[in-house]
Amino acid sequence: MPKPQPEQPVAEQMLTIPETGIRLAVSPRKVWALIAAGELTPYRFGARATRVSERDVARYIASARQEGR
Repeated sequence: MPKPQPEQPVAEQMLTIPETGIRLAVSPRKVWALIAAGELTPYRFGARATRVSERDVARYIASARQEGR
């Protein structure tokens, strides 16, 4: 019987600003406003690549449902 393989860490899905806007049904400008307000955490890769984690977007949606935003 083969040995069980250790679980490999799964890379977190990262979304572009436009993709984040699509998930939230808002404009990219609103996504930037949410980042500026501290509602979403940006991850910067290089000088121009900014991403938002899918997990953070899901948390934001869940909190918005609870708070009735």
